[in-house]
Amino acid sequence: MIKGAAAGTGKAVSPDYIEAAIWKCYEYGGQLKAADLLEAIHTNAVVSRQVAGFFEDYDILLSPTIGTLPAKIGELNANNPNVSAVEWTEQIFTYAPFTNLFNATGQPSISLPLAESKSGLPIGLQMTGKFADELTLLQLGRQLEEAMPWKDRQPAVHVSEQPQPAV
Repeated sequence: MIKGAAAGTGKAVSPDYIEAAIWKCYEYGGQLKAADLLEAIHTNAVVSRQVAGFFEDYDILLSPTIGTLPAKIGELNANNPNVSAVEWTEQIFTYAPFTNLFNATGQPSISLPLAESKSGLPIGLQMTGKFADELTLLQLGRQLEEAMPWKDRQPAVHVSEQPQPAV
C-alpha cells in the first residue's frame, strides 16, 4: 500500500512522509520471506471460511467497537519513534480487538455510538454481518438511530462550545 501511495503521489517511499510506527511496520514487512506471506494468506483464508460459517447461523454479531473508553490524545501515537512494529501492532490490536478480525475477513461492520460513559464519552457498539450483506447493517443502523438518536448528544467538553475566532 505504501508503494502504491508513493506511486500515486509521485513521492518517494520515505520515512519523511510516513508516521514512525507505520514506517517500522513497512520495514518489518520488507524483511519477511515470501513463505511468510503465503502462510499469512493461507491463515487468512482459513479464518475467513470459519467466520463465514459462523454467520450461517447468525445475521448479526454485536460487540464493543473498542476494548476501552476512547484513548486520550497522544496515547496511541503512531509518530512515536521508540515503538517497534510489533509493539505498535499490539497497541492497536489491544485498543481495538473487535475490529481487526472483520477487517481481515472482509465482513461488513458498522459502529454506532449507542452508549455513553459516566462522563458522557460515546461508546461505540459494533455490529457485524454476513459477507456482502451491508444492506442489513444499514437498515439496522437506521432503525437504531431512529429509536436511539445520538446526533444531538455532546460530551461535557465539545468543540462547538469553544470560543470562535472573530471573522
